Amino acid sequence: MKNDLAAGGAAGQPQNSSSGEKNDKHTITTRQLCFMLAFFLPANKLILLPAVLTQYAENDLLLSALAVFAAQGVAVFALLWLMTRTDKTLFELIAAKFGAWAARIFYFLFSLYLLFSAVLPVTEHRLYIQNTMYDTLPTILIFLPFFFFSGYAAAKGLQCAGRAADVSAPLFLFSVPVLIFMSVASADFTQLLPVGAAGTGRIFSGAAHILSWCSDAAWLAVFLGNVRTERRFLLKTGVSYACGAACVLFFLAIFYGIFSAVALNESFAVIKIARYYNALKTLGRIDLLFIYVLSLVQLFALTLPVQLSAHTMGMAFNADMPPLFSAIVNGVLLLVVLFTSKSFPSLEQTINGYLFPVFLLFGYALPVLCPLLAIRKNRRKGAKKA
Repeated sequence: MKNDLAAGGAAGQPQNSSSGEKNDKHTITTRQLCFMLAFFLPANKLILLPAVLTQYAENDLLLSALAVFAAQGVAVFALLWLMTRTDKTLFELIAAKFGAWAARIFYFLFSLYLLFSAVLPVTEHRLYIQNTMYDTLPTILIFLPFFFFSGYAAAKGLQCAGRAADVSAPLFLFSVPVLIFMSVASADFTQLLPVGAAGTGRIFSGAAHILSWCSDAAWLAVFLGNVRTERRFLLKTGVSYACGAACVLFFLAIFYGIFSAVALNESFAVIKIARYYNALKTLGRIDLLFIYVLSLVQLFALTLPVQLSAHTMGMAFNADMPPLFSAIVNGVLLLVVLFTSKSFPSLEQTINGYLFPVFLLFGYALPVLCPLLAIRKNRRKGAKKA
């Protein structure tokens, strides 16, 4: 039975999560989870990540990215496997093992991490919007509507994230394949050779510097116990994750094949990669249409860690007041964006160059260890029965 690994209630269960029937406000379907893994995963990895990765790994950027996706795949699989074995949330598993207060303290720290993980993507996107979608550089206030949208989404529960995934799927499939089609003919894939030329040190250095963009397993932990699993759940979600990772890898290959030696200077890759398509000389920049559509998917993906931060903060304080916690996390994020608006290079270097162990801890180590919360308890029960 699915509940065998984590049988038993959790004391001090928060009001916004029932230990009996699941709250529909925080439940998503297998289909929606698959869409998140396939479309949210690559959406915001197509802006600055290619140029940053090239700066460290040069033509071996694919090896760095592959190493990260493989490691992340282990973390993601650990959580997906656990979803097939228990209906308990991460809060319930921690509370059953260490007590309700330990679960609340952990969820508060987890909430801070999720908010921290949103800082670089949001500031990156603000810079991207300002520099690529306006003829003249606008004021930073032009990005303020994002926080109203994010605030609304974070106040609606986890089910809102699932609906956003449903909307994002056709938008992603309409935009990204066309952009790749427009770009692939311009790429010289021999620029990726010889494989391993950058050296092991630079390959792993590149991998370490993109962890802030590749810690999706952390948000997956919040959905533990809130997904309606179905037949072939592991196959469907595993294939979805592989498709999302493959999309990013193929995009990186095209990016370096086009720009090669000057790739590290091409900061906003997604808006530049299709501009050499021959038909654009006659039709004009029609690729911008697909870039704008992709921007909607990126917008939904940007709000996800903010939604999860507000949700976990509410769990930590045992309070079912989503608007309040949404206002708190979005207010803090807004202040960070405002105060770092003129120092993005320093912010990026600080987060990716010095604080990457934080992502290793929450985005990789935590998901891999989560199954132990259930397995160890099951073993102890077996020992008592014996």
